[in-house]
Amino acid sequence: MNFDYDITEDIGFSAIVGANSLQNSFKRDTYNGSTFVVPGIYTLRNTINQASDFDLFTRKRNFGVFGDVTFSYKDFLFLNATGRNDWSSTLPIDNRSYFYPSVSGSVILTEALNLKSNALTYAKLRGGYASVGRDADPEFLNVVYTVGQAFNSVPVISQQNSAGNFVLGDQEITPEFTDELELGLDLEFFNRRIALDFTWYKKVTTDLIAEVAVPRTSGFDEFVTNIGEMENTGVEIGLTLVPFQTENFEWTSFTTFTSNENTVTELVDGLDRVQLAPNQIAYAQVGEPFGVFYGTRFARDDEGNYLINQAGGGIIQDLQNGVVGDPNPDFKVGFINTFRYKNLSLRTQFDWREGGDIRSISITSLLGRGVTRDTEDRERTFVIPGFLGDGAGNPILDGSGNKIPNTTQIDMNELYFSPAGGNTFGINSTDEANIFDGTVFRLREVSLAYDVPANLLKKTPFGKVSFSIVGNNLWYFAPNVPKYTNFDPEVTSFGNGAVQGIENTTAPTAKRYGFKVNVTF
Repeated sequence: MNFDYDITEDIGFSAIVGANSLQNSFKRDTYNGSTFVVPGIYTLRNTINQASDFDLFTRKRNFGVFGDVTFSYKDFLFLNATGRNDWSSTLPIDNRSYFYPSVSGSVILTEALNLKSNALTYAKLRGGYASVGRDADPEFLNVVYTVGQAFNSVPVISQQNSAGNFVLGDQEITPEFTDELELGLDLEFFNRRIALDFTWYKKVTTDLIAEVAVPRTSGFDEFVTNIGEMENTGVEIGLTLVPFQTENFEWTSFTTFTSNENTVTELVDGLDRVQLAPNQIAYAQVGEPFGVFYGTRFARDDEGNYLINQAGGGIIQDLQNGVVGDPNPDFKVGFINTFRYKNLSLRTQFDWREGGDIRSISITSLLGRGVTRDTEDRERTFVIPGFLGDGAGNPILDGSGNKIPNTTQIDMNELYFSPAGGNTFGINSTDEANIFDGTVFRLREVSLAYDVPANLLKKTPFGKVSFSIVGNNLWYFAPNVPKYTNFDPEVTSFGNGAVQGIENTTAPTAKRYGFKVNVTF
């Protein structure tokens, strides 16, 4: 139900009240047939051995009621408030109902102050607070059994999800909430020849729902529960420039800058850190960014220098595990330029991601096996800079109490395929040896489009027709990974999930070329 009513000549009122019911059902069946009876007929009935490999069905239902109220004053002052209550089938009965509100306000300063200027043509100040709730995945509360085979081909029944992990959901889980405070400023100059959009935000997520890796002796790989609390603080800046504009030609440039600082502020009692996936180095740890890399590392002295095994010339492993990387980037910048000449337009997008560590098995495998030009200088010897250390991770001192520099030479093979005398920078080394800086510069997209002139469409049913040639991921440069591995830091083994920055021999990214036709009626 929608309401739109002017309370007075200056005060406007609008509202929306409604309900929403959403059900998602998912079914997946896979069958396998082998040994064809008749060549060239590709049907399951034409195979001798047939088996059902996968049979999955999930269903999730959500019901909600909501309201949205907006007041306006003289079209320059606006106040909005919303509220929604959801009931989810994936949460326990006592916790399946959850409410989340929001409130926001904005004032158009140029209208409120009656500013008439050719320089500052628009100014808006805005702020808001919002809370958002989130439930669990489908069939979360159910213990699902899968039929499979053990190593000796004996049939077994186990609790397993689609990723092959044994997962148990917390039967007392509560909804996850994210509360956000946001302040922003929008400015336009010279009739939008220059436009600035600035936003500062702070997000606090409580009762964070995530997987916890548990010992296999429990009968499971993961336990999904509310693990704690984390905080995000950051800025988002958008700058639009129109450097050149005529009747037939226009150049528009749009630049974005985003920077986010993430910190895990609290974990459930009894846990110093939470492993986010089995056999992976991604963790949630209090005081560190979410998904931080925690694992084995090189031993160092109090000045950060490597401690070297005097017998073999490799680096000693620290007796204590620690933080070895952070997958979260320092900032991201995007540059979008559009050049339009009459009905022809050229658009380019260039991205810059600064920082954000990656853990790559592909890189260390390529280096360790000696199959890239990074390791072609096989005749050289190398000395890892550092000082000699003992088995306890302490520097060895000479008779004068000074640390002893390392002078032991190792060859290229030992540099990337760790010898018995310590750890180096490839295979058979510490987790830290697999960490690389993920800074990358990328030509994200180039597109060339032609809009058919409107006068040619007058006698057709089409409102607009355009043709485009598009190229994606055409070029990238990652300065901090070994040059000839050609590794793209955007490669990931875990998609958009909680685990980021980890690559386990995953297929590389690809360039894409396409042709588009857009038609409106």
